[in-house]
Amino acid sequence: MMQQQNVQRLLAVPLRRETRIIGFLGVDNPREHSHDPTLLSSIQFFVTNSLEQKKVQEKLYRLSYRDTLTGLDNRNRYMELLEAGKENALKQVGGIYMDLNGLKLCNDCFGHAAGDALICRAADALNDVFPGEACRIGGDEFVVICCPVTQEKFEQQVEALRAALVRHQVDAAIGSFWQSLVENLPAFLREADDRMYREKERQKRAARPSV
Repeated sequence: MMQQQNVQRLLAVPLRRETRIIGFLGVDNPREHSHDPTLLSSIQFFVTNSLEQKKVQEKLYRLSYRDTLTGLDNRNRYMELLEAGKENALKQVGGIYMDLNGLKLCNDCFGHAAGDALICRAADALNDVFPGEACRIGGDEFVVICCPVTQEKFEQQVEALRAALVRHQVDAAIGSFWQSLVENLPAFLREADDRMYREKERQKRAARPSV
């Protein structure tokens, strides 16, 4: 492999993280000091430190924008999307507000571990249909923003989400809304939110006789 790259000489030092070797820093065909790794050895500290800083930054990003329970985007990411949506018009946008039914009852009767499992099942259902597009914005509230998406495809995805919720044994109210041009994303999502609350009320009225 080195011959194919015309490497005749290689000067290299290991990159270490504590006692582990995590890589190598090398110079191909050094013109001078080919047997003296002093300079590379001094540089390796800065390279390793830079890699560690990058790893920390990635972890901080995940903590800032990822919900630790479900792995979905969190409210911080959602608010960032809203701010961006205030400035730029979007075309062919589908929005979903989803609220779980019975999370408090589940927590009260079976404990918070069961409630967390319910939330994770809801996240799994969302990921089945909308991978990378869902945010958990509260304890039992989720939002999906799809852009661009045709109305026909979005409506199919909404039905697929309802089926996924059944498969994952999750009871939820869904409000969905599609628009060809969205100039104000927060106002657009409020319509989806209103539709979700109207569905929740219909579900409550339908459940009363059985209760």
